Amino acid sequence: TDCTTTSRVQGRKGGRVREAIIKEPNGRESEKQQITIPSVSKSPDVSSDHLDTKKQIETLRSRFGENDWLHSQGGSCLQDVLGLQKSSELETLQPSLETTDSKLEAVIIPDTLTSVVSDPPSADHNTSPEEEGEVEKHLYLVQAQQSATTDLYELFLVITDSHIQERDAQSGHTLKRWDISSLLSCTVTVNHPPTVHLTFDTVRSDGKERIYIMEHADCQVAALCVS
Repeated sequence: TDCTTTSRVQGRKGGRVREAIIKEPNGRESEKQQITIPSVSKSPDVSSDHLDTKKQIETLRSRFGENDWLHSQGGSCLQDVLGLQKSSELETLQPSLETTDSKLEAVIIPDTLTSVVSDPPSADHNTSPEEEGEVEKHLYLVQAQQSATTDLYELFLVITDSHIQERDAQSGHTLKRWDISSLLSCTVTVNHPPTVHLTFDTVRSDGKERIYIMEHADCQVAALCVS
C-alpha cells in the first residue's frame, strides 16, 4: 500500500487510546492522531450461578482431559452441571408413561361401558331374569293422573303378558311395575278425553290406582290386553 500505519496501546481509565502515525507518500510524517476506543467493562449482571457453572466446566476439562471431558463419565458429569436430564432417564420415562396410560384405560373403560349398558334400578323394582327375556306386547304414550291430584305427567305405558309398567318418556327407565295378577279392575271411559282407570291389589298407597288419558282406540286395545 501507499501508506503504513503503526499503533501502540496505552492503558487509561475509561478506555484505550490508540496513537496512529501515518506516513505520506513523500516520506513525511503527518500529525499524530489519537483515536479513543471505549473500553468494554465486565457486565455487572453476570450472575454468580453462571460463574460457578463456568468454574465447574473448567474443573471437568482439567480432570478428564481436553479430548475426553465431553465423553463417557465426563459427559455425564457435564449433564449434571448443566441440569440436563440424562438420555437413559428419558428412555425409561416413556415406557413408564405408557404403563400409566394402560392402567388408566383398564380402569376407565369398564366404568364407561357400565354407565352406558347398565340401567339404574327403580326404587321399587329390580329386574328379574324373566323380565329380561320379556317381549313388549303393547307400548302407549299416555298422560297419567293420580286420583288424589289433577296433575298430569307424560310417560310410556307398557303392557306385557306378565307385567304392567310405567317408563320415563325421556330416558325409558322403569318408574313403576305391577304384576299382571295384581290388577283388580280396568275401566274405560269414553268421555273427552278418553281414559283408562286401573286399580291394583298392592300394599303401597302410591301404586293402588292409576288413571291414564289415551286415544280412544288405544283405550280399547289396552282394556283387551289386561282382561
